[in-house]
Amino acid sequence: MRSYILFVLLFAFSFSFYSCKKNAPAGLRYGMLIQQSVSFEPDTIYLNNKASFDQPAIKVTGKNITVDFNNSVIIGSKDYYRPDSFKGLGLDISEGENITIKNLKLRGFKTGLRAKNIQGFKLINADLSYNYRPKLQSLKAQKNSLLNKNEKNIRPEGATIYLENCDSFFINQVNIQQVAHGLVLNQCNDGLIFQNNFSFNTQSGLQLIQSSSNRIIGNQLDWNTAGFSYGQAALDLGAAGVHLRQKSSHNIIAFNSITHNEKAIRFSNHEKQEATENSANLIARNNFSYEVHKDSITGKGQNTFIQNEYENKSDISSDTIASLKHIIEELKVQQFPELKKQYTGYKHILMDDYGPYNFDYPFICTRDQSGEMHTLAIFGPFGNFKVTGVKGLKSISKKRGALPVTLVLSSKADAQQIELEAEYIGSAFTDAYGVQHKKGIPVKLFWQAKAFPVE
Repeated sequence: MRSYILFVLLFAFSFSFYSCKKNAPAGLRYGMLIQQSVSFEPDTIYLNNKASFDQPAIKVTGKNITVDFNNSVIIGSKDYYRPDSFKGLGLDISEGENITIKNLKLRGFKTGLRAKNIQGFKLINADLSYNYRPKLQSLKAQKNSLLNKNEKNIRPEGATIYLENCDSFFINQVNIQQVAHGLVLNQCNDGLIFQNNFSFNTQSGLQLIQSSSNRIIGNQLDWNTAGFSYGQAALDLGAAGVHLRQKSSHNIIAFNSITHNEKAIRFSNHEKQEATENSANLIARNNFSYEVHKDSITGKGQNTFIQNEYENKSDISSDTIASLKHIIEELKVQQFPELKKQYTGYKHILMDDYGPYNFDYPFICTRDQSGEMHTLAIFGPFGNFKVTGVKGLKSISKKRGALPVTLVLSSKADAQQIELEAEYIGSAFTDAYGVQHKKGIPVKLFWQAKAFPVE
């Protein structure tokens, strides 16, 4: 009898151990296929450019499943300072229904996430910043190539998130900054894009291709530009906060902050050809302030622009548009998000080597130039700077101090090129490439220009 009881106890213990192990959170690994609901332990995996579009880092397929990454980080490449070299696909989701992805952090890929043929796809609480973007070595030299790319359908390799044939989707609390394209929809209808941040990107915050009857509500779509840098260039390179293309109709774009963009709402690069194709969109109660090329804020085709706000005027009234009442009641939203940046206006649309500057890290830029005089500004988080070296300069107005600061430089009469080196010490910050810098650690800054630029 005792042997029997001991056998039963050992069997029960073994079964319990097996059950716990089977239901324990899974571990992330390259090349894994997920076909059922799972919750991962928080983790970080590095792939060193192993992923490709044929062999994505992780695949997901199935019906009625939820994949919770618990803020795990998937890093495609550790070559952070070369975002133009990023390759491959991070997360590939295909052929299924009601698939939910949440609490994901993914960076260092050519395309972060691709979902195809999913009815009821949801992406909630994710950060896909710092994925692919091209280097803008010369804005003028880039003009034709960027426009040509935008004239064609955007392929999934060019988008941080690419959804194709995904109806009734839901995108919420997703952050995409410092990339080329944020979210691209291709033949996706009846979806909701709600309270996301697709800002500081070089080509588009949000792009719709043959996508209709979607609701784009309460998002931040600010500082999406490649062709404008205050005092340096004012080109139209095809960038926009929202880009509607190829029969994207009956969408509601409301209560969004769409400021400081090359264009706020773009109706393709050849607007005369496609103006009538993108029709019956309601574009209401958005903030369109500080748009560089303002011709986009007009009633293109048969679209309705009403009660939007601009830097110099507002046509927002107390009257509520009838078609927005159900949105206000359902989503509890009545106003576009407020800009949290202390720097606003055209003079604060600035470019670094890879795209729009977001004021979160120390940065030197040109503000004005006349003859031998050069006016610079150093922006950044709370901290101090000091000049550590100069070349070709006759004088400089200030050699140390707190940020932000304006410097006036005078070049020598025989100088061909002038240079300034400085050092920043201050608050912790995240730089333009997503690399974190600790408080109090010196950071070098560098600026150079021709002493007497030729117009």
